Amino acid sequence: MKNILKRILIFSITLLLSISNINSFEIVNAITVHKKNTEIEIYEVKEKDEVVISNTIIDFYEKDPNKEEFLEYKAEQERLEQERLKRLAIKEELVSYAKRFIGNPYVRGGNSLTNGTDCSGFVKLIYSKYGYNLPRTTVEQILYGTEVSIEEIEVGDIVSYGYNGRATHSAIYIGDGRIVHASTPEMGIRTDNMYIMPILSIRRVI
Repeated sequence: MKNILKRILIFSITLLLSISNINSFEIVNAITVHKKNTEIEIYEVKEKDEVVISNTIIDFYEKDPNKEEFLEYKAEQERLEQERLKRLAIKEELVSYAKRFIGNPYVRGGNSLTNGTDCSGFVKLIYSKYGYNLPRTTVEQILYGTEVSIEEIEVGDIVSYGYNGRATHSAIYIGDGRIVHASTPEMGIRTDNMYIMPILSIRRVI
């Protein structure tokens, strides 16, 4: 509990300084704070804790038993960020691959990216290129993967459309509010605004 309260105190001071013009002060003779340009250094006399803010990134350097715990946490956050970047790179490549088939025909029940496929077939074939075996129909695809909000949408996510709660169309989000999809027999595979019809769900597979 002592360490938690100490961290809260240090963070609160740091936040206060980051939005103020205070240069230095002392608190109960325990913590001395100095602010220079974009860096803030906080020194606690007994524990020698230090917090440095630079470019809005906060790093804690703690010379106490909790340092190992923090370093493990930081390493885990870095690992998760690397995984996120790797996942996004795959999805961007997937979108680039999907765009290669723009202009090809729409064929109901078809299973060829060159000779023709329908909306759910298009999504399934694109994802299969990257090792993901999606269900064949739109009704099944809306239940696949993890649902995310429109605010969280990423390139490569699947956009499921429909009416009265029933899925009728599948597409792949390509960024900037647009999708690539097998549209209709008249229009074939093309890009469109993502709000072409009511969105029922955004599905994340990768």
